[in-house]
Parts: sequence; C-alpha cells; structure tokens
Amino acid sequence: MNEFLTKIASFSEREAICYKNRTFTYSELAKSIDFFYQIIAGSIPKGSVTILNSDLTFEGLALFFALHHNKCIIVPVTSDTEDMQTRAMHSGAGYILQPGGNSINVEILAPGKKIDLYREILEAEHGGLVLFSSGITGTPKGMVHDLDILMQPFLNKKVKSINFMALLMFDHIGGLNTVLSSVFSGALLSIPDKREPFSICETIEKYKVGVLPASPTFLNLILISGAYEKYDLSSLKVITYGTEPMPEGLLHKLNRIFPRVRFLQTFGTSETGISQITSKSSGSTKLRFDDPNIKYKIVDGELWIKSPTTIKGYLNAAMDQFTTDGWFKTGDLAEIDEEGYFLITGRKNEIINVGGLKVYPQEVESAIMEFEGIIDCLVKAESNPITGNIVIALIYAGKNTDNKTFVSSLRKFLITRLDRYKVPVKIRFVDNIEHNERFKKIRSI
Repeated sequence: MNEFLTKIASFSEREAICYKNRTFTYSELAKSIDFFYQIIAGSIPKGSVTILNSDLTFEGLALFFALHHNKCIIVPVTSDTEDMQTRAMHSGAGYILQPGGNSINVEILAPGKKIDLYREILEAEHGGLVLFSSGITGTPKGMVHDLDILMQPFLNKKVKSINFMALLMFDHIGGLNTVLSSVFSGALLSIPDKREPFSICETIEKYKVGVLPASPTFLNLILISGAYEKYDLSSLKVITYGTEPMPEGLLHKLNRIFPRVRFLQTFGTSETGISQITSKSSGSTKLRFDDPNIKYKIVDGELWIKSPTTIKGYLNAAMDQFTTDGWFKTGDLAEIDEEGYFLITGRKNEIINVGGLKVYPQEVESAIMEFEGIIDCLVKAESNPITGNIVIALIYAGKNTDNKTFVSSLRKFLITRLDRYKVPVKIRFVDNIEHNERFKKIRSI
C-alpha cells in the first residue's frame, strides 16, 4: 500500500464522505479503493493513460485513488465535459473508465500517441494527472501534472474534525484541492446532489458543513437566489473563495450577511497548483504567500510564480507563459503593500484600453457592487473607432431594470469613486450574468 492510501486507511472509522443520503467511513473508502484496484490491476497496465469518466461521487473518488495506486495517468472527465474524444486524442488515452456501483465500465480505445511529457512521471513510478482548462478564451489546454508531487504536501495536513463542502469537480485544480485537503486531514467531505444554491445550502444545513470553498460568482448566486435565508447555515465557520477576483463590494455584502463566518481568499492556478496563503483579514482581498516552497515576484505589474508543483507542460499549447528558468507568468496583475500583502488588481488579458488609459474591470465592478440595488454586474470592453475601446457594464438589478433615475444615480455614484474614463459609457440591464460550469464569469466581448 502506498503512503497516500496508508494515510487514508489510518483514519479508520472516522466519517469520510456524505453522499446520496449516506455517510461512508474512511475504512469503507479504503476498501472501495482496494476493490477497484484489484479489478483494474489485472487488466490495465501500470502507467496507462486513462480517462476517468465520472462526476465527484464516492465511487468516482475511490476509482481516482485506485488509478493513482496503479500509477496511471488520470484524465478526469465529468458529465459537463464536451468533446471527450478530443481530450482522449490530446492526452493519448488508451482507456475510458466509468464507475458503476460495484463494477467498472471499461472502454478500450485505439492505441494513443506516445507523449514525452509523461516520461519523467513514469520513470519515477508516479501517477500522473491531466487537467484541461475551461476553454473560455480559446481551445482548452491540457496540462500534465506529476500527481505524486501534487499530492505530497497534503500528507502533512493536521487531522481536522470539520465538514468540507465539495462544490467543484476534481477535473478542476480548486475542486481537487478541496478533495485532497479533506481526505488527507481525516475530515468529512459532503457531496451535494446538485451544484446550485438551494442544493448547496440544503447540504450545509443537513450535514453541518463548516467549510465552503466557492467562487465569488457562486457566492453571489447564493445571495441572489435567497437560498441562504431558507436554510440554517449557522454551522459555517469558513468560506474560502478563489478562481476569479472578488469584488470588494460583494465581499462587504457577504460579511454583513454572514458576520460569524471567516472569509479567506485562496490562490492557485491549474499550472502551479494551490498555494498556501494568508488573507489580511476577513474583509480584505489582500493576501500573502506563506508557503516556503513558493517563489514569487512582480514583473511589469504581473505576478510570476515558481513552484515545485508546476506542470510538466501543455499537451496542445506552446509554453509561452513559462520562462526558460521555470517562472510561470500567471497573467494576474498585482500590487504589493509595505507589509508584503498582494492585491490582485485584474487579469492582464482583461485590461480595457480606453484611448491609451488602462481600466481594470475588477475595480469598476467593485465600485458598482457598492451601489444600493445592484445584485450582480460584469464589466468588459466594447470596440470603439475613436478610443479603441469603451467600458460597458452589464447590470442585474432586479426591479430597477431600465429605470432612468436608477442609472443616473449610479453614474453619479461611480464618478465619486472612479476616474471619469473608468465610468461605463454604456449600462445595459440583463436578467442574469452568465458563468461557466466552474462558476466563473464569462467575459468574452
């Protein structure tokens, strides 16, 4: 048994997974992992590139660890994933596995191409992981991780008697981080039936969830839906947020509604993994790196990171975001204060250039969210023949839709908080702000 499974088994009769109205112990999880391993060990060679076609379920999680034990290269694919065959082609997958209760459905694919990025992982007799980006800004990028190296820091987690919520799937670095943080600290992981506000809040009440990892977009969806008022969420102790910038206006609103909850920012990328950080306070979006293994610097306003959990490379994209000496250019624009805390001001590729002047959508959104009556918003660019771009704002304001007095008051409010060139030229009312399956706002022009 490898060291990862040894730690899982060591938690014995502690509760591990809440799923489908049933609670599984760590002993049951360990037995299920071994059961699946015995099935695949005789039919799937070690080191095989294998698509794991499963949402985050008890069986899916057990099969994930069984495949790792077999030192496979795992490509997680969920029910939301489009074009699985393309991902199989890019990753060179030879098998598609789908858990089915006490069995595994196995589909054998035509032999895939040999991929050099896997060589170092296989020579070290480690398991591998391929994560694909969301593809919001183009073709999804396939990223190759050494799964043993990615999982290693979690072995030092202290035992926790708390219940984590699993919001994101394990095909996303944030979702995988939640799973590993929970499982390797002997905590309880609650898996909701649906990933929507009412189901999440119902699960929090039912299983007394203490930690909710979520994106700012999803947290705002909880407020918009009113689900937080229908269920008892008093068990919540910590809400962690990441994957996209948090508007300060939204954070202030969340602190008012959940005054007893501690809000902590997380930081990570699919390329480098999740970093250990500290938030300046529950009401601040500033953060500080506390991981001795992480190196960082700001180059021309952009945050660069060097991490031992950095990917081996992309399967289907150039390594333009990496320097020859291993620095990853995150694309996040950042400022640092005298205490060493960072403030992420936006994404480099989302800056709006208005006649040579830079506008950060996050700054404008934060100001808009402070205005009474605003429920949600999204700021982006629109092409303009004179200035190159203008700033536009999509506003969800419920009953205030298309109210001229409301718009006039909003503009006057923004002028007191922003330079005039940052104030949206156009304000459009919408019924909702679109987001992808990973609960990040879609900012395409």
